[in-house]
Amino acid sequence: CRPTEVRRYQQRQKRLINYPFDLGLSLEAPPASADPGRSWEQCRQSVAQARERMRARQGKPNSRLIDSEIFAIQSWSEGALSLWEVFRRRLSGSLSARTLALAKLSLTICDLREGAQVSEADLLEAKHYFGAVRKV
Repeated sequence: CRPTEVRRYQQRQKRLINYPFDLGLSLEAPPASADPGRSWEQCRQSVAQARERMRARQGKPNSRLIDSEIFAIQSWSEGALSLWEVFRRRLSGSLSARTLALAKLSLTICDLREGAQVSEADLLEAKHYFGAVRKV
């Protein structure tokens, strides 16, 4: 096989492997002098509380929301809504799987920080994570 054919085959295989995942991050080990941050138990409790908030609010996790539910179940700040519209237009111009995944991730970040409404910071953080894998 020619090198271009091998490269094309490898890229196709990589896309197939990454297809079922909404989000993937490459992480580096923190330096030894870094602040240890929260313990594993604190992180586990934070995630459990966020999942409980999701269940109490809508009866299912954010990942299971359909497009009509995303903006109806949680309040979004005016700034976050206008910023989401900018991202939506840049990504596809319409509601697509990518823009909906970005909105769902923003909701999850809001739940993790125990926010009353999705803020611009939540949306920007979600875009940062989303862009770590895909160019958004």
